[in-house]
Amino acid sequence: MTNSILSDAFRVTVDGLEMLKLALGATIYFRDSTDVTKNGIAKIIDLVWPIMETRVKSFQTTNMKQIKKLGGLGMEPLRTMLAAAPSPVFSSTRIDNRLKPDEAPDSSIALALKGGGKAGHFALRFPADTEPDILVKIARIAIDETEIAHGYCGFTLAYNRLSLRSSLVEEKLFAIGMRHPGIDLPSEGNTSFVIADGIKRVNWITLLGSDLVSKVRLEDLGKEARVSIYSGRFGRAIRAGEVPTIGDVNKRATCELYHIVGRVLEPIRNKTHPAFILDASSRIAASAERTEHWLSSLDN
Repeated sequence: MTNSILSDAFRVTVDGLEMLKLALGATIYFRDSTDVTKNGIAKIIDLVWPIMETRVKSFQTTNMKQIKKLGGLGMEPLRTMLAAAPSPVFSSTRIDNRLKPDEAPDSSIALALKGGGKAGHFALRFPADTEPDILVKIARIAIDETEIAHGYCGFTLAYNRLSLRSSLVEEKLFAIGMRHPGIDLPSEGNTSFVIADGIKRVNWITLLGSDLVSKVRLEDLGKEARVSIYSGRFGRAIRAGEVPTIGDVNKRATCELYHIVGRVLEPIRNKTHPAFILDASSRIAASAERTEHWLSSLDN
C-alpha cells in the first residue's frame, strides 16, 4: 500500500515537499495520566522504536517554536515528557521524520497532556506500507497496560497542522473522508477536549475503555465472524477485518465491516464533537455540519 491511493486531486505539494500523506496510525485517549498509563505508553514506545529509529529526524515540544534535529537523543525527549511534572508550557512532545515544517510526518510519536497533566492523547504514525500487525500489538498494550478512555487504529492522514500552510491540506479533508470511509481525519487536539463524552469514530481497530464497554452490546458483534474482540485489563479492542481498508465509495467499496462496528457503537459516539473540518467557503472557519456528517458516516 502506498500513497498512490491519494489521487492527484488530493495531493498537496509546496516547494517540492509533500504536505499530505496516507499513513497507518494509532491514537489513544486517556482521562488521567496515571503512572500506569505512562508506563503503558513507555512500553508502546519501546515496541515501535525499532521501526521508528532510522526514520525519525527531529523533535518539537510545546515551548519550541521550531523543530530541532534529533541527533543522538533517541527516545529521550519522550522519556523526559513522561517523567516531567505537569506544565502549561511543556505539555506536548513529538518526534517525527520532518526536516522542514511543511513536510508531512508519516513517521511520528506524539504525546500531549491537558488539564494540568491529566487528560491527554498519545498518537503514532507509520508509512502506509507498514505491516499493520504493529497496530494490533499497540492496541493490545493499550487496553492491558494503559487506563484508556478510547482510541482507534487504522489508516489516517499525515500532515503538519502547525504549518502556516496547513489550510492547503485542510480544505481537502472533507472530500477525502467522504470518498474513503476507512481513512481517519486527524483531530487529536479537538477530541482531547471531549474525551469523557464518547468515542470520536470507529476505524479498523476501535479501542474502548471499561466505562464505555459497559454502555454497548458488544455481544451483538459476536455474530459477525470477521470482527474480532480482544479483552484487556482496562478495556476492549474491536478489529473489523483481517487488515485495515481505505474504501472508495466511488467504486462501491464502503468498508462494510466498519459500518457493522459503527452501528453497534453508535450510542457511545460523541454527538457534540468540536468542529474541525473546514467549511466549504472558508479556509478559517470549521463547519459543525460537515464535521458531524463525516463523524456519523459509519453509523448506519
